[in-house]
This record gives sequence, C-alpha cells and structure tokens, in this order.
Amino acid sequence: MNLEYAYGDELFDMGLVNDDPWSLANKVGITILSDKDLFISVVDLDENRVIAALFNAYQNDEYSFDVVVDPNYQGQGIGTELIDIAMQDFRAMPEDAILKLDVVNKGLIPFLEKVYSLRVMDKDGSHYIMMED
Repeated sequence: MNLEYAYGDELFDMGLVNDDPWSLANKVGITILSDKDLFISVVDLDENRVIAALFNAYQNDEYSFDVVVDPNYQGQGIGTELIDIAMQDFRAMPEDAILKLDVVNKGLIPFLEKVYSLRVMDKDGSHYIMMED
C-alpha cells in the first residue's frame, strides 16, 4: 500500500484521484457539515483514490473534527493516526477551547478519554462536549 497524505487543497493539485473525501464520507454514512474544512486526505496511490480523510472546524472556542476511513482500510491504524493529528491540532488551540463532537462510532469517546485524558462535560444525544482532564 502506497499512501500519500495531502493537506487541504493539495489533494486537488495531485490530479491523481478518482473520487473525493466528501464522496467517501457519504459512502460510510457520515454527513460532513458545511462549517468543516478538509484538513487531510489519505490517498492510496496504487488504487488512485481517497481512502480516508480528516475534516475539522474551530469557531467560538469549539473545535470539532470528523474522521472517515474506507471500510476496506479500517483496522490498519489510519483512523487512529488521523485522530492523533486532530488532537494535536486541538491542543494547539487556546486553553479554554472545548472539543465538540457528533459521534457516530461510540468507541471514540472511551478512546479519547483513555488515550488523550479527555472527559465528557456534557452530552446531548450523539453530541459530546469534551475538555482536557
């Protein structure tokens, strides 16, 4: 597997890709809200397609992100790596920033609590507000 990480619009400059991160998100059943920007795309150069993506947004002291990974590539650490990049970005935000997530994968919350020492401050349905412990 020959992977390339493209930041933001670099993906479109590559001229190699047959599809896009938004199509991948739709394929796996995740809706990317319009306030989120494409942060990173992961391209399988051998297959010439997007296999994962990280979208993020920061506004009003709230940081949020979505990670999507093609089901054929799940379980290989790609999603974990993108979450780590998102968490590095979150930790670079002002100290009073909060993490606001609309969680599709319920395993994400215990993962963030354990690995990144975050705690849930509030929950409303699938929406979670988290802060550093």
